Amino acid sequence: MPVWLASNDVEAGLRRVGRMGDGWMNNIKSPEVYRLCWDKVRAYAADAGRDPDTIQPGCYFTLAAGSRDAIIEGQKFLARYYNRSYDAIAKAMLCVTGSWDEVIDRLEVYRQAGARTVVLRFAADDQMRHLENCADAFKRRGLMH
Repeated sequence: MPVWLASNDVEAGLRRVGRMGDGWMNNIKSPEVYRLCWDKVRAYAADAGRDPDTIQPGCYFTLAAGSRDAIIEGQKFLARYYNRSYDAIAKAMLCVTGSWDEVIDRLEVYRQAGARTVVLRFAADDQMRHLENCADAFKRRGLMH
């Protein structure tokens, strides 16, 4: 059974992922920092005698996409969920809002930084509607069959 370990930009956590993880999960807010951390994980794996290519790089991607109303709904959803302002939440973790194309473009930047597995978390009251809209947007971009 693959074991995924979570760590943002924390040296001890990145070292653990490199030494023992089959996968790496995080919600790093910057694709540039993501890339630097992924490089560290790979180096720690090599230092531990592991093949870095056996570790699956992932990303926990919270999103609210579509119309302005959908974005506002998502921000309110997260504020209720965490009992904090949306601004405080967005400062603490990766939260992406915008049109579906803007959100997918941002996701693509993480893919270019190394992410291969993405856990999508929909910030929406109607999760199924958001999932369906996401699938439609991915299909339009040729990212889903």
